[in-house]
Amino acid sequence: MNQASKEIPIHELPDNRQFAVYSLNFFNEKHAEYPPHRHKHYEIIWFKKAEGEHYIDFMRYGLSANTLWFLSPNQVHQTNVDSCDGHLVTFTESFFDKDESTNELLLNSGLFFNIAKQPVIQLDPEKHAHIDKLFDLMMHEYKSSGTPSILRNYLKNFLLYCGREYDHTSLNNLSRQTGDERILQLRKIIEEHFIKNKEAGFYASMLGITPKRLNELVKKHTGRTISSLIHDRVITESKRLLSFSPQSVKEISYALGFDDPAYFNRFFKKQTGKTPVEYRQQHAG
Repeated sequence: MNQASKEIPIHELPDNRQFAVYSLNFFNEKHAEYPPHRHKHYEIIWFKKAEGEHYIDFMRYGLSANTLWFLSPNQVHQTNVDSCDGHLVTFTESFFDKDESTNELLLNSGLFFNIAKQPVIQLDPEKHAHIDKLFDLMMHEYKSSGTPSILRNYLKNFLLYCGREYDHTSLNNLSRQTGDERILQLRKIIEEHFIKNKEAGFYASMLGITPKRLNELVKKHTGRTISSLIHDRVITESKRLLSFSPQSVKEISYALGFDDPAYFNRFFKKQTGKTPVEYRQQHAG
């Protein structure tokens, strides 16, 4: 993923669409490489068959059959695919604007904006068939009438099903069975505010609790502190910009909400063991 001399392309759905379903079987005949890019929308990729690699925010994952991948807006990812078959569903947050219950599902499923792990579900053959049917329903409706309310209901059922399966995997470290929605809401709040707000007190006030209580909740569900979660999000965005943006380190520090570039340098080195310049040099093409 060495593209330091170029901006990270941002992909949007064509023609102002809010929802789309695509087939991935066009990869079957040849090797395909998609360079690093990010999306303004959500993506769910189902690899029914797959060989290759998937990079998501500087983490390398091997591709395998019968896996579901859940990508949140602004994540940088890249695929190097030797062969694959499957489906891709994409949708914007505004697709659910008129459905508050589905908005809650999108936030609370644990599938997106996950502060613990990258959501990937490995399906067994029986569940593979269920997912196939759900994708077929969405694909058929999308290519025929394309009625938004029907597509929303299909997608809602799909997310409910995936959320249940995700609960049964070891990936979900947030213990949604506790019934405490505040720790779940934290994921999205950090995503929306980490540039301007890096103090634990801000997030505690957004959730209506004290910083001490928030830290207790985060520690219980993730084994980490609230500050470490915020810092991780800042560092991830820092790495994205250092790797792919032509901006100077000084410009990046300002873009990330740091008033003092020297402090950004110290912060980055403390978190990664490298200065921003050292990191950029190691990841430049």
